[in-house]
Amino acid sequence: MMTLIRASIRFITNNLAGIIVVACIFTAITMFLAVNNIKIVQPKTKVGKVMVVEKLKEGNVNLTDTSIQNLQSSASQTMGNNCGQLSVKAGCTSLGGCVWVTGTDTNIKVKKCVAAGGVTGSQSPGSNGPLAKCFKNKTGTFVPWEKYYYLDGSNIKEGEGVTSCA
Repeated sequence: MMTLIRASIRFITNNLAGIIVVACIFTAITMFLAVNNIKIVQPKTKVGKVMVVEKLKEGNVNLTDTSIQNLQSSASQTMGNNCGQLSVKAGCTSLGGCVWVTGTDTNIKVKKCVAAGGVTGSQSPGSNGPLAKCFKNKTGTFVPWEKYYYLDGSNIKEGEGVTSCA
């Protein structure tokens, strides 16, 4: 232990000038920062949104045509309940279980998102039009939807509504 203390004292006495110069440099830098009110702060990073994208591989999963249809129909039913909350055509049609419909009721144009009718086979979701072919106006009579819009691939396609609600 004594040898360590003697070696430390010997190091300090041999390098005293260098130690004083380094201490003076650090003191000068500290004083310069304090006089000029310079603060070194690490920037904080903000995370706005985190998006998780999962890639599904068909090779690892054994999906039959009936299981795919069952998944599509259950997804359409789940989304169909939330269609009325959407107010933009692109957002409505992107769900697949919803269609954007338009109709005219006594010169008032009605536009809204409603649940899509069921599809079979390889049809695009929503291609059969809305589940309810007519809407009830303020007087209580049923008015048919004139047009409906659905998403086919990456394009929004238009379909014709029904002519009567009988």
